[in-house]
Amino acid sequence: MRYLALASDYDGTVAIDGEMPAETAEATARLRKSGRRAILVTGRRLDQLMAVCPQIDLFDYVVAENGALVYAPRTRVETLLGKPPPAEFIERLRSLGVDGIEVGRVIVSTWLPNHIAVLQAIQEMGLEFHVIFNRAAVMVLPAGVNLKGQNLMVFSQLAEGIDQETWLFHLHRGDYSRWFRDAVKDPYLADQTERIEQRSNLEPGDTRNLIRHLIDTRYTLPK
Repeated sequence: MRYLALASDYDGTVAIDGEMPAETAEATARLRKSGRRAILVTGRRLDQLMAVCPQIDLFDYVVAENGALVYAPRTRVETLLGKPPPAEFIERLRSLGVDGIEVGRVIVSTWLPNHIAVLQAIQEMGLEFHVIFNRAAVMVLPAGVNLKGQNLMVFSQLAEGIDQETWLFHLHRGDYSRWFRDAVKDPYLADQTERIEQRSNLEPGDTRNLIRHLIDTRYTLPK
């Protein structure tokens, strides 16, 4: 089995008390030198993460705001997987006495026991939001933001940098369509990808572009 990337949480995994130890940073650098990709996954806002993690450039991609944003430190490109929260929602939370509100590019977060007011505001405004609890944190995200979209967007970006030998190894084994079907649970994406995997007349670069296009059109927000 060839591993292409390592995805890790930030707090409590690569960071202790919010800071990444030097030995962890060195291990991450060695991982990247081996040709593999390092992906950081966190519920933190991107600006908040960058303030406490000066080693962010060690990672190929950062999935922040609980899957709502994908950031590439090398290019400084951000990809949103959800729409920003409406200003009226934030105003309503404040009018209900919710304090400690943090607003990211997509995520809105606060703390227990503010979840009651959060749910009230969502219901009153008819918003398609879901609420996630992480210890005492209360996080609000659009209903369309989920692990599936997050994983596929990271896959799409990783596919751009994989060497040809590794890409073809997994392509010829049917690994991409199998993962889309079994792990991602997207039969349409799996079927379309399988057709691409079976086309012997395509150049390796064409197969990458076609599969990435399938993902981007299904899981990227319209411009």
